[in-house]
Amino acid sequence: MLAAVANGNVNTSGIQQIPGILQFRAEKALLPGAVAITNDTNKFGVGPVIKQPYNTAFSDVRMTFLADSDGVIEYFFNFWQNQCYNFSGGDTASFLANYRSDFVSPVVTVNKYNNQGALVNYFEIYKAWPTTVTPVQLDWGQQDSLVKVDVTFNYVGFTMFTQ
Repeated sequence: MLAAVANGNVNTSGIQQIPGILQFRAEKALLPGAVAITNDTNKFGVGPVIKQPYNTAFSDVRMTFLADSDGVIEYFFNFWQNQCYNFSGGDTASFLANYRSDFVSPVVTVNKYNNQGALVNYFEIYKAWPTTVTPVQLDWGQQDSLVKVDVTFNYVGFTMFTQ
């Protein structure tokens, strides 16, 4: 999806700005992780029980983005999620799911910086898509606070790289 936006293949107003501004708007992130799915087994059928891995499950990546004054970031993630399951448009919404290959981003890169702003390492998250775009809370009592957009991503694998 990000590649389609960056290449200009998605014709929507303001959304072409996303590749340039999104990287500076991520306030916090829960980085990817994995857990081994195991079976308890005994070597030779007797003796101590050991855990034998047979698969891996990945935790979702959660990120919080600071919203921009034009609403482009919020619009982008809602637009992307609507590509997964067409729910927008009132009477014109199809309410049909699209093929996964049509809406996943081949690679999403998450950079990790130290307190001095130097890149420490980064993650490449493969075949990611936004499973949740949380509702944005607006409150007149919070006039001096920033609007935040929380997004949860599902993915099929990741690689961590060091600098």
